[in-house]
Amino acid sequence: MEKYMREIELEELKKIQLEIMQVVHDFCVDNKIDYSLTYGTLIGVIRHKGYIPWDDDIDICMTRPEYNKFIKMFNNKNERYKVYSFELNNNYPFPFAKIIDTHTVLIEKSDIKFKMGINIDLFPIDAVDAKQIVLKRQIRLKKIYNVKVVKLVKSRKLHKNFILFVGKLLFIFIPLKLIVKLMCNNASHYNYDSSNYVSCVAFGSKNNQPIKKEIFSKYLLLPFENKEFFVMEGYDQYLKSIYGDYLELPPKNEQITHHAFKAFYID
Repeated sequence: MEKYMREIELEELKKIQLEIMQVVHDFCVDNKIDYSLTYGTLIGVIRHKGYIPWDDDIDICMTRPEYNKFIKMFNNKNERYKVYSFELNNNYPFPFAKIIDTHTVLIEKSDIKFKMGINIDLFPIDAVDAKQIVLKRQIRLKKIYNVKVVKLVKSRKLHKNFILFVGKLLFIFIPLKLIVKLMCNNASHYNYDSSNYVSCVAFGSKNNQPIKKEIFSKYLLLPFENKEFFVMEGYDQYLKSIYGDYLELPPKNEQITHHAFKAFYID
């Protein structure tokens, strides 16, 4: 039985994430796989040259062809760091991949029962249709997914807990594994080369509007903390499509982390 050792504090957690990111970067360079930092991590590069001060994760993305290549190859070259995905791991509970430090463990406050360590998120970029059918379907699936994984907690308002509880009863006989499978199949429904527009369909967010595929055709090395990682050349258009004026700091009351977990080293 594994024993959990010393708890990992925030600054050390970020250091471990950067170590994972460096391993991923080196692997991608060696194997000619394109990737880009994305979401809040990409904002951090442009606005802060590192983490957003109140953030505590790293997000990257790859086009579906590069994503498939990466998850197929990465685990053959690494012992400590492993990629987990629905395609590779039974009962994996996310429609996107994570690269994990297997010498650590996360204890998360959710109804997801799947052991993982400190990680970075890897999102596939997929082709979308003109009517955005796959995006709309993914948003509906994401709502069911959230009902399954979000935990009932006392700090939430009573009426919101009640709605969540009713939702959990409605979907009690639908396994999370099936929902994740439907989300993965929907996200990768169209051949990447068949469309001029793409999106991070897997994430299931209405903010992920279709963008031109050319945004992911070239990449730049930019500083992040004390390292350099790749970002898509069209990062400005990409970030504006999701966040609007991403250079403007949010209000103070929104400058908080949304993650709830504790991290430990494994003995």
